[in-house]
Amino acid sequence: MGYSVPEIIFNYGHKFQHLKNASHILPKLIMTLWEAKKSYNSLINNPENNKKNAEEGLFKNVKEYTSSLGCNQIGFTEVPNNYMLKVRT
Repeated sequence: MGYSVPEIIFNYGHKFQHLKNASHILPKLIMTLWEAKKSYNSLINNPENNKKNAEEGLFKNVKEYTSSLGCNQIGFTEVPNNYMLKVRT
């Protein structure tokens, strides 16, 4: 145990086959890293203190709606502000 599938393929597979596949994989890998960097940098734009709170009857309405769908239990929790992401529309 301890080996990953890509590691086994790279170690025991054909080296030139990996170079052929790299032309397809590399652009997607670069875009994934670029988007991850954008997402990480956007966390700076999140407000320190939230400006909006849930309305008083919201949780009651959600509980009633979920029970009408057949869900017998539902729970809620407070989420720290640093875990919130800014919604972009």
